[in-house]
Amino acid sequence: MGLQAQETSISPYSRYGIGDLDQGNFVGNFGMGGTGVGIVDGLHINPLNPASLSFLGFPTFEVGTTGDYGTISSSDQSVTRKNFRLNHFAVGFPMDKGKMGAAFGLTPYSTIGHSGSTETYLPDLDITQVSEFTGNGGLNRLFLDVARSFVVKSDSSKYSQHSSVSVGGEFNYLFGSLSTQRNSIFPANNGYMNTRVDKATTLNDVSFGISTMARHYLNKKENDDDKKFTVLNVGAVLDIGGNLSGRKTQDVYTYSQNVSEVVTFKDSVNSFNNLKGFITLPTTISVGASVDFFFLPENAKNLHKMTVALDYKTADWSALTEDFGSEKDFLQMGKLATVHAGVSYQPDANLRTGSRVSSFSIATYRLGYHTGNTHLLIANQAITETGMSFGLSLPVLAGGLNRTNTQLDLGVEYMTRGSVENGLLEETFWKFMVGFSFHPYARFDKWFQRRKYD
Repeated sequence: MGLQAQETSISPYSRYGIGDLDQGNFVGNFGMGGTGVGIVDGLHINPLNPASLSFLGFPTFEVGTTGDYGTISSSDQSVTRKNFRLNHFAVGFPMDKGKMGAAFGLTPYSTIGHSGSTETYLPDLDITQVSEFTGNGGLNRLFLDVARSFVVKSDSSKYSQHSSVSVGGEFNYLFGSLSTQRNSIFPANNGYMNTRVDKATTLNDVSFGISTMARHYLNKKENDDDKKFTVLNVGAVLDIGGNLSGRKTQDVYTYSQNVSEVVTFKDSVNSFNNLKGFITLPTTISVGASVDFFFLPENAKNLHKMTVALDYKTADWSALTEDFGSEKDFLQMGKLATVHAGVSYQPDANLRTGSRVSSFSIATYRLGYHTGNTHLLIANQAITETGMSFGLSLPVLAGGLNRTNTQLDLGVEYMTRGSVENGLLEETFWKFMVGFSFHPYARFDKWFQRRKYD
């Protein structure tokens, strides 16, 4: 895969399969290396494990944007990659006195955005043939997640440190369009016809997933003077995959192009319009665990919290197929297998609404790392990806007072993907996410307070 006058808003690797797969992260997950399958966070919606919603402490509205900037390199040149877009919005809320939780929202599922060309010298013809390829579009995911927790071992103390298991259901509506164009171009006035292939696939269908989360206190808070306790969280998610129904249109035709780049269309070959069919997505399995450490350092006044998390995700994308009249495999697909690790730290874990505090003292700081094989296998070489991230959730204060749990969420990551070996491409770029998590029903928040009349 060569690089020639390459310009892209997403990634040249998005030309394969259904595009560049979105990791599904919100800003908090992003800052911790994409972990979340085994994380419980009462202030943020966790999109990576629906079962965690039963532990959501407050009604929450989240919105986030994402962007990246970096370079795409071949063995002999490099160009710039840049992109900016809305990443997600979601609403979550606890139900049934904290025993249940639900969330709905919209996120990307995959994106396509590339434009480039390769050159191939044909010695038998003594000419250079140029292949041009462009693409745009992608799939979106409209989701509804619900969860219910069950007490496995109750705690009789006033601290309610129950061991519990939560189960969750994930209902997705995937929709969008995938558009690509490929040109095979010969030098002008040489007697050979150029070929153009336009493909457009529109998909819309439902998919489902199931998940679970277990929460257990490794050691408990026994009395008010006890400032140290530890909680273990273990989660698993199964995204079932399956068929996505849709329609496909394809136009294949020959054309000629003179030295002034004036195009004259000739014959149409193997074209069809709005052909019904489906694309089959693979099953994805994710497992994860985290440990929450609550402690009070020597000479410290406030309870500190540290969370350490580890996730593993796998899916066999070589099973990706389409059937629009005849079954076809998607080429260059491999087995996704990634490891994600992260740690977060909060200097003051006590939520004292209405108190005068420093934003940085009650902020949450995050650090993360992920590595592994992506869903691509090109020239028998797995396309790997590695990233190191940092995140920050900064409470929004009013007049120096912590009147609401609303937070500004920030994250940045340095990533590398691919390699210049075997004629492939390497991407190195900075990726960032910015978002807000709003909690409009906090005690001191006036956004949705009902008016009173005398």
